[in-house]
Amino acid sequence: MKLPLEFNICSNSKDKRKLRDYQEEAISKWCENNKKGIFKMATGTGKTFTALNCISSALNDDLNLITVIACPYAHLTEQWLNDVENNLGIKCYSIYASANTNWKKDFADLVFKLRLGIIKKAIILTTHNTFSMDFFKDKISEINNPLLLVVDEMHKVVSDKFSRGLLECYEYRLGLSATPEVYNNEVGTNFVLSYFGGIIYSFDLDDALNNCDEEGKTYLAPYEYLPQRVGLNESELSQYIDLSRQISRFSHMNKEHMSDYYKLLLQKRKDIVNNANEKYDCLSKILDDLEDVSHLIIFCSHQQMDNVLKILKDKEILGHKFTYSEGTKKSNQYGGLSEREYLIKQFDEGVYKALVAIKCLDEGVDIPSADKVIIMSSSRNPREYVQRRGRVLRRSDGKEKADIYDMAVIEYDYSGEIINSIVEPEMERMIDFINSSDNPGYCMKLLEKWSVIL
Repeated sequence: MKLPLEFNICSNSKDKRKLRDYQEEAISKWCENNKKGIFKMATGTGKTFTALNCISSALNDDLNLITVIACPYAHLTEQWLNDVENNLGIKCYSIYASANTNWKKDFADLVFKLRLGIIKKAIILTTHNTFSMDFFKDKISEINNPLLLVVDEMHKVVSDKFSRGLLECYEYRLGLSATPEVYNNEVGTNFVLSYFGGIIYSFDLDDALNNCDEEGKTYLAPYEYLPQRVGLNESELSQYIDLSRQISRFSHMNKEHMSDYYKLLLQKRKDIVNNANEKYDCLSKILDDLEDVSHLIIFCSHQQMDNVLKILKDKEILGHKFTYSEGTKKSNQYGGLSEREYLIKQFDEGVYKALVAIKCLDEGVDIPSADKVIIMSSSRNPREYVQRRGRVLRRSDGKEKADIYDMAVIEYDYSGEIINSIVEPEMERMIDFINSSDNPGYCMKLLEKWSVIL
């Protein structure tokens, strides 16, 4: 369905992008569904831009509409602020606890002016944490204007705490996520899917890698998957086997009755795999083999961070950590940018050759120039590795493809048999990466070499 002209973002927008066919289709489906629904769209396919056009369309229908945009992290609200200002030209109000100690007073003043009609329309930027607080919920319920709720990374509000912000007073609703279904939380997932009106449009990774724009380029950059086999040293293997023996004693228990001690054993065993010492040698070899160490993202665990930064320093590769400790407030120290914005700018310009992240780059942060990623540590949650893959697939000038280096622990017991509790979780991730890669044949030969049977 071709969208009518008024669906397009205002003509004086600083953003000159045009809606893609699939984005137009998503907006049409949302409007046809009474302005409710979830967009399940792969990372890098323009969920934010599509959502902005949904907001624009809703504003055309009702000029007094108040929009609440809720993001999981403060730095994502900053990205939305820039996008809204560049595209919609509507006054934004940042209302969230982590950025403003006076947020309650500011919010109460805003609601008062909305009720009096002094302010006719507004976009309220907030976080999942703040929009689920009692004060925010009470005040938003006082507004007489029609309300639109846009929740970015909406899978995050499946939790009991954040789902409290999903009020019935929001007449219109839009959820955005590459992975709306939450791993191991079927009840919460079903509640949130129902609240938003279900997944009304899906455009997944394979869609983005197999469909082309007007210039004949796929919407996301193709990638080569380069799995790296690492093992456990003698001490790690001994600890792993010992923990496995202890864990086996709990195998008869129902999941609901698992003790904290049992969960602790599972976490200790998982940490051995995630932080295997051999991964540092693997990282060093990858860096040595790279012809151009730039625009590189390294995902690691908390325990690995210092060692990774030391390896980069020893090799005279200028890198910087990218974690929650890097500030999101704008500062003169960084030329009017926040510390995170400054780091990304330096990375884009090639000053910093590598960013080392734990979780902070998993969701929402746009770094299109990144074309290489090394995954040193990963969980079984598909959302984590889906988001990390997406970080390097966004299109940017000069990027023809991306390279994904993934450290997989493939280990055998003392009798030479594959240790399934190690390999099976690794294989789940690897198969997902292989299936959408540009080099599945190469990957399958590696698995044969490692004696891994699918």
